[in-house]
Amino acid sequence: YYLAQEWEQFTRQRRDLSAEYRRLGVPPLKRAWSPEMEIALAQERPVVLSDLEAELLGGNGRGEDGGNGAGDRFTLPARSALAVPIKLRGEVVGVLDLQATEEPRRWTDEEVAMVAAVADQMALALENARLLEAERDQRQISEALREAAVALSATLEFDELVQRILEQVGRVVPGDASNLMLIEGDEVRVVGRRGYEHFQFVDFPPERRVPRDMLNTLRRMAETGHPIVIPDTAADPDWRLLPGSEWIRSYVGAPIQVRGEIIGLLNVDSATPGLFTQEHADRLAAFAAQVGIALQNARLFEEVQTRARHEHALREIAAAINTSENLVEGLPTIAGYLRQLVPVDTLSLVTYVPGEAEYALFAVDVGEGRSHFARKGTRLPVEGTGPGWVLTHGEPWV
Repeated sequence: YYLAQEWEQFTRQRRDLSAEYRRLGVPPLKRAWSPEMEIALAQERPVVLSDLEAELLGGNGRGEDGGNGAGDRFTLPARSALAVPIKLRGEVVGVLDLQATEEPRRWTDEEVAMVAAVADQMALALENARLLEAERDQRQISEALREAAVALSATLEFDELVQRILEQVGRVVPGDASNLMLIEGDEVRVVGRRGYEHFQFVDFPPERRVPRDMLNTLRRMAETGHPIVIPDTAADPDWRLLPGSEWIRSYVGAPIQVRGEIIGLLNVDSATPGLFTQEHADRLAAFAAQVGIALQNARLFEEVQTRARHEHALREIAAAINTSENLVEGLPTIAGYLRQLVPVDTLSLVTYVPGEAEYALFAVDVGEGRSHFARKGTRLPVEGTGPGWVLTHGEPWV
């Protein structure tokens, strides 16, 4: 358990440091290992060096390239060394390196065999630590998905649901920014976004609409039905660079599907190249499946609510027509409820005697803050007007 904790801390620190170095553009170290470790890694065998200077440099103190200048010379870290590769299922996963720093020494066969046995035990310990870490990560992801499902099912209001989706996606997949897109015909609409304000991504406002054929990621997901991950956007030929999005160096996205049809995309962006892996894509796909169910429930709820409002408005319109002594008195009430069904500014009723060249405005209701060019009793020509076309043809005109 102790080794598992130490290994987890080491690997996490190594990932964080590597990501930070890449972000800052720091090149890899020229020499990351001691000479004997490099040999053990390259040749996958124990390396026994009783006199490092004599056996590696020929005793002449020259650098690796044979030069004799001060700039070419490097200082050996020890006088003698024993490096044994740590192998797991035939693959080298590390090196156990022993050094004598004071005086050269000769390593016995028994010592080499003992260190090799320790290396084998360390390989098993590292594998156990890795399995423990993977199991713990899986538990954490499962818990995050479960809590996300609870959070999404707690609301049916669309706007609130979108915000909860963007809040919960960060628990499933780490990233700097995320957005939710829905497909509407030949366009894709951004219905929610989070985190982009930190990067001054001004060309990506909420409710932005873009043509479907502009999104290569959507095309790839539509072809496969699977999530995609782009570890380094700079190295991907299909990545479309938008103005202000140069900071996005790693991407993972998953399709949102309802009954086998892709209705949207869930996208996560990062400024760190190499951050996302296939594991993150699989996590996001699992979360996107929950998002699809939640969005479908919200849409059904909205349809029910809209239908109920429309039925109520129709009942009130019928009541106003039936209870008013004349339509002029009932027109404001009718107009108010009609605007719940159809968003309009002006509602007018006209009278017409068949065969005449003009019709008359019987009543006009103008929306708040609006004005109308005509008043009650105004006579207008039938020919060349929308109402005139309706009067003469007896059909709706749009």
